[in-house]
Amino acid sequence: MRPVAIKIEGAGDFKALLTEGLEENYLPRKWSLWRKTDPVALSQGKVIEGLAEFAAHYHGNVFVFSTEENLS
Repeated sequence: MRPVAIKIEGAGDFKALLTEGLEENYLPRKWSLWRKTDPVALSQGKVIEGLAEFAAHYHGNVFVFSTEENLS
């Protein structure tokens, strides 16, 4: 089995993405290398800021996307 990114539900804003839904005694997440830029759009040659409502975490890193399609 390979690891899968987990969608972050109900964070509301960018700051909450780093801590929303974490269990007690867990370290907060950190931003991915691309910070608030949509990595899928970037791979298509576009620089688009992601939205907090389309966020996922993977190995302690938060990724934000500009659309639901890019998140999937």
